[in-house]
Amino acid sequence: MLDHDLDAAVTAGVIGREQADALRAFQRARHGGAPAGTALEADEEKFRILGGFNDILVAIGLLLLIAALFSASAVIASGLVIAILAAVMAWGLAELFTRRLRLALPAIILAVMFVGAVVWLAVIAISGTADDPTARALAAVAGAGAVAAGLHYARFRVPIDVALAMCGLVALVISLLLAAFPDLARRLIFAITLAAGLGVFALAMRFDLADPLRRSRNADTAFWLHLVAAPLIVHSVVAGLFGGESLRGSVLFALFADEAGSLIHLDGAQLALAILAIVVVLFIVALVIDRRALLVSGLTYAGYSLWVLFHDLAWRDGITLPATLFALALLVLGVSAGWSGLRATIVPLFPLGRWRASLPPLRQRTRP
Repeated sequence: MLDHDLDAAVTAGVIGREQADALRAFQRARHGGAPAGTALEADEEKFRILGGFNDILVAIGLLLLIAALFSASAVIASGLVIAILAAVMAWGLAELFTRRLRLALPAIILAVMFVGAVVWLAVIAISGTADDPTARALAAVAGAGAVAAGLHYARFRVPIDVALAMCGLVALVISLLLAAFPDLARRLIFAITLAAGLGVFALAMRFDLADPLRRSRNADTAFWLHLVAAPLIVHSVVAGLFGGESLRGSVLFALFADEAGSLIHLDGAQLALAILAIVVVLFIVALVIDRRALLVSGLTYAGYSLWVLFHDLAWRDGITLPATLFALALLVLGVSAGWSGLRATIVPLFPLGRWRASLPPLRQRTRP
């Protein structure tokens, strides 16, 4: 019996969750650690987004529906009505496509649609209060989004809901701090966002450690949380430490970079090398926990650093951009192709102790 069959049996109430986990453990023991009907692949970090072409067809229909609602808002000139309609439709369609048919991609779109509609409603409500300070308005909107994502998760258990809720909570905390302590919060903005990123990362690891083989909904939930945590951590560290003028002109900075300042002042190649060192640390962490998603946030800064280095070393005008893109392509393709070997080489070097058993196993690809 395959994993999706066990999940369907649990959903239908045929067996319990504990019985399904016991069957998975039996399958792994019987087939040498791999579930029946699958090849023994190393470090695959599977992410379930498509179960069949029907997912794509329904997703196209949902995107057309969203486009129709946006275009209708321009004709009707009543954002409130459209926002309420979008929220109701998103919830109602989720009852069919998410809860009943369990379509992965439509479930993601409907979750974002519902939370977005509630946030839209909050923005409309706040816009009617002219004397409301910006930070408090942002807090109300962020709180509405977090509550909407929480309610959606409680009903439909869509993994992206947890990440959406954390985005709302992070924005809520930052806005409340800005409202209560505006000057202090502006000076410490990058420390605040770094703490928030580390908190989201810790939550993601809690889901990951509960499912080291990445076979349950916990793995998908952790995936989305890592996508939220990584940019918060990377951007906070880079912007907080190296907020120099050369970086300011090339990398998207937070709104409060001027007030926050920087701790280390580097320019040119020194700055590029320092940022690359941070990206390397992020890469090692990604290898240890087996999460490629962490690397996505570092690619922007890696690209900037390579651009600076190639610009300084360029022997011909116009070569900087293609050289940077070529180097990034080689980096991404090389990491993707050699991920398993790199994990098998690097991870044993770290004294992980009892945590090693909770991390994805080191596997070598089997040859056909």
